[in-house]
Amino acid sequence: MFAVGGVFLEIAVTKAVPYLSQPSNSFDALPRSFGLFVIAITFLDLWIVNYSSVVGKARKTYMEIAAKNGEKDTDKRYSLPNMYVDGSTKPALSFNCVQRSHQHIMESIAQFNMVALMAALNFPIVAALLVSLHTAGRMTWCKSYANSEGEPGKRYDHPLAFHIWTSMLGLAFLAFISGFVFLL
Repeated sequence: MFAVGGVFLEIAVTKAVPYLSQPSNSFDALPRSFGLFVIAITFLDLWIVNYSSVVGKARKTYMEIAAKNGEKDTDKRYSLPNMYVDGSTKPALSFNCVQRSHQHIMESIAQFNMVALMAALNFPIVAALLVSLHTAGRMTWCKSYANSEGEPGKRYDHPLAFHIWTSMLGLAFLAFISGFVFLL
């Protein structure tokens, strides 16, 4: 249903703003509206690069808290190359939630970018909107996860957080439709 709505939205917007359907000056095979997608996906990817600094700061912060609380071997447990911290203390669980929020991005971003690109080849406006929705959802999801104080269930506390999945599904459906469009 969403994919069909996305197709109609793409048609309606390009009819309302014909400039967006004109060929791009830099690449004739793509419409100008593809630039909206490029901006949206680039913003997401730059935000992800920036978000990695959150994990580094959290590692240092929670290592210091754990040491102040009298935990043993904090340098060994919290330092790289350890991705996660062993233990069930509040600082360990809190750091692991921050780390997991970043690791989840790394596990899914390649697939997300590929599906988004395939959808954007035929539906750049809707793909840009869905990538923007995903970015907003991802930012709130990560913030909720990182601030969960070791309770990972809090990552979906914000209403936008669930849209990391709805945007992915919408893009997947549009990518699927794009596949059929290419076959025609």
